[in-house]
Amino acid sequence: MKKIIILSLVSILCFSGALFAQYGSSKKTVAIINFQGPQESDNVALANMFATRLANKRLFKVVSGRSIDSLILQKGYEKDALGSFGTSRYESAAIEIAKAAKAEYVVLGNINKLGNQYKLVIKILNVTNNEIVTGDDQNFSIIEDVETFIDEMCDKLSYYASQSANPYN
Repeated sequence: MKKIIILSLVSILCFSGALFAQYGSSKKTVAIINFQGPQESDNVALANMFATRLANKRLFKVVSGRSIDSLILQKGYEKDALGSFGTSRYESAAIEIAKAAKAEYVVLGNINKLGNQYKLVIKILNVTNNEIVTGDDQNFSIIEDVETFIDEMCDKLSYYASQSANPYN
């Protein structure tokens, strides 16, 4: 009787370990390129905010910051010379960098001041087919609006990734 109980527990533990390993390895990777805009410190801060919020969801592996900067240099690009946001050159370079990071998605962002307000544009691209997964823009004047917008974009990416992982939903 003890042997049956022990064998049952070992089987359950092995099965649980296999499920856990499968779940852990199924996380998709997202590369976050520093956002573009007039102030480098704002660009880095916004990219870091997005990376942190997305990582806190624990649904993705997030590659950003120095890891991305290193890949940019390895690919032969100048750190700040990927081209202008929204151009095919910029998106191609970002996708190439994301592929080097083994990412399924890449996040691109741009911030500019228009009059008395700032405009933040975020696009998320599927690295495999180069399609825009989701994207949006928002005007804001206070930081709380930016935080809410970034949270919404993280939610949109999470939803898209969950739908693409299970096509029967």
